[in-house]
Amino acid sequence: MAKVNAYSIGRSKEADIQLNDPTVSRVHAELVITPSGKYYLTDCGSSGGTYTLQGNEKAAIKQSYVEQSDNLSFGEYHTTVQQLVAMIDDPTGFGNSDHGKKGKKVAPSPQDDLPEGPVKRNPASGEIIGE
Repeated sequence: MAKVNAYSIGRSKEADIQLNDPTVSRVHAELVITPSGKYYLTDCGSSGGTYTLQGNEKAAIKQSYVEQSDNLSFGEYHTTVQQLVAMIDDPTGFGNSDHGKKGKKVAPSPQDDLPEGPVKRNPASGEIIGE
């Protein structure tokens, strides 16, 4: 089974995806790309929260699958999943990321193919667990 790619998101210079905004926590969230190409977002206990945006409505995310076209808010910083992925894929540092393709490889769980919707994931081990 292939490993998943996990990318830290935050204000810290050590973040894989660095978001230069004072409302973004140093270690704000983590984006996982599963072997099947799904995006899984986990809030890492940030002070400003992680949200999906639909018009003027915000929905809090603790751990959830997201789509590439989803609009997101990290604190007051607005972006899309597609823009986050572009920051990972550009080794020249597009979007304030100095780390390009860094990330970490974590072993997938047999449950990586869970249906869409909220599930829980252990950020340390990478294992996706049921609610």
